[in-house]
Amino acid sequence: MPTIQQLAITMNRDIADTLRRNALAVPEDKLTWKPLDTGRSVLSQIAECAVVTGFTAHILNSRVMPPFDNEAYAQQTGALDTLDKALAALHASSEALVAAIEAFPTEELDTKISLPWFPEPQPFAQVMFVCYWNNLYHVGQVSYIQTLYGDTEMH
Repeated sequence: MPTIQQLAITMNRDIADTLRRNALAVPEDKLTWKPLDTGRSVLSQIAECAVVTGFTAHILNSRVMPPFDNEAYAQQTGALDTLDKALAALHASSEALVAAIEAFPTEELDTKISLPWFPEPQPFAQVMFVCYWNNLYHVGQVSYIQTLYGDTEMH
């Protein structure tokens, strides 16, 4: 039976890879296209996943929630203005997350931290899966965009 950390590592790596595969299947002219001109583009979603994954690695390493700054977030995601940059950042932040999970002490898994996305403090064991949930959601969003322009293949 794998440990929580081993499971978190496997699931986070797998979903980041699935997100990468789906993004690479999107034609260049559809990367910044937005459904109904008001939705989010594939590129913006990959950039978000890269930044949030790095942010989560930081939380696991420091054991504190840093101040969340919308302007800094917008700058970080805005700098990932090509698929190559966004995927490189996703890979780097995913590996930073894996390292943070590997280094996280088992005896602190039940320690809780307050995060702005949850109404109650969450144990660090669950924080290790925040990026999995977020990236899985965005795999669905990217897949939906793909169906809108006619791509119904599994990537």
